Amino acid sequence: MVEDAEDYTGRSDIRNVFGDVKIYTPSGLWVVGSDIITARMRTGFIAPGGGKEEVIMSATGRGRIRQIGLWLNTLGVIAGKADVVNNAVIRIYLDADVDAGIPTISMYVYDLDLLNGGELEVRRSQKWYDDTVTIDTTVYERYWIKHVSPRGGVTLALYNRADLRYYVSTSWFVPDCEYLEKCKITLYNDNPNPDNYLFGQACVLYGMYP
Repeated sequence: MVEDAEDYTGRSDIRNVFGDVKIYTPSGLWVVGSDIITARMRTGFIAPGGGKEEVIMSATGRGRIRQIGLWLNTLGVIAGKADVVNNAVIRIYLDADVDAGIPTISMYVYDLDLLNGGELEVRRSQKWYDDTVTIDTTVYERYWIKHVSPRGGVTLALYNRADLRYYVSTSWFVPDCEYLEKCKITLYNDNPNPDNYLFGQACVLYGMYP
């Protein structure tokens, strides 16, 4: 038998509620709280060699990773140089994946360009650079990205066409990753030569649940 529920439209027995109201999603996370940016983490200089990763940020508790900014520059690196677009990987580990050592999300700087429709890669392949920069007799093509997705992308890059490698890149990413207990963010260098280095800094904005 099916009965119609009583119509409560326009009526409520709740009057002037005072105090904290916590609303939970099915995952156990609160609906509100981590949207507010409560902390930032900025690295010193990091320089992972090929096949290595360095920690950008780690945190415990419940929270959300809001935005990651990344600056990479191998122009002054004396040792071998990795490609700052095609070898640089942002790895995000959430909860159990932290201990398992398995990235929950991996994003190459190249992938961040694809978030923006691949503008850098298309312009590089067609030689549509904005201008050139000469440093120590080496000529680099400079790309200023004109259209950036609200979720992230590459904003600037220097490319050396003589050795087919990016030497400078600036990029950012809005992952909005929720974690229940802990998280870790790293920069991984997937160049096969351990003597080829990345070099730069990163900054992370994140929110913790109250």
